[in-house]
Amino acid sequence: MKLILEEHFDNLNNWNFEYGFVRNHEDQYYVDRNIKLENGITIYGKKEKIENSNYDRNSQDWRKNRRFGYYTSTSINTKGHFDFKYGMMEVKARIPISIGAWPAIWLMGSEEEYPYCDEVDIMEMYLWQNQPTILGNFMYYGNQQCNWNTKMIAANYFKEKDNNWENQFHIWKLDWNNQYMRIYLDDELINQIEIAKFKNGNFHKNYYILLNLAIGGHGALPEEGELPLKYEIEYVKVYQKEEDYNG
Repeated sequence: MKLILEEHFDNLNNWNFEYGFVRNHEDQYYVDRNIKLENGITIYGKKEKIENSNYDRNSQDWRKNRRFGYYTSTSINTKGHFDFKYGMMEVKARIPISIGAWPAIWLMGSEEEYPYCDEVDIMEMYLWQNQPTILGNFMYYGNQQCNWNTKMIAANYFKEKDNNWENQFHIWKLDWNNQYMRIYLDDELINQIEIAKFKNGNFHKNYYILLNLAIGGHGALPEEGELPLKYEIEYVKVYQKEEDYNG
């Protein structure tokens, strides 16, 4: 396979920042300063009061009618710089296993707006049923609704194998061809979906990469002793077979 992306984050020239309140009624306000470039990147989730630059007290949009945010973080993506269709994607990361943390590695379609663009969550981690939980998800739009194929595994499943698990870097991988998508964590299969059956283009399109650390959004906020949250990403790599490579 051909290595078409090898990102060690010497700079962020191929990445865009998101700003403000963005999605899921999350509590963080995205800024571009909560990121450090050193041995990859570290995204920080901090508790701090920040004024919403889009504030409109008369708006019905939750993104605008909040005058202040009380947490900040960073979200980056490759839209307009890099996308791909089929191949192998690997991300080496160390994630915060903390109440209120919501780190993610995910993909969205480059050409369509949500939810028509599909979504692939190679990694999410958040509190579910009072347990830190790791997820691998596939979302596609069909029959006028969002359809989810979700796998949830309690973080304790991994910590019972290695009580130092949360302090280590791990490799998340997406294996993707015109027949299936499979998500792995340290070579253990987390979730999969057979995409050959989709006739309307779902999961057969170009996707761009998103990396972010959200906060809250599931009714839980970080405890004081856990802050600042740290989400460390050493590298992102994407490989493709020669016949799938478009240059």
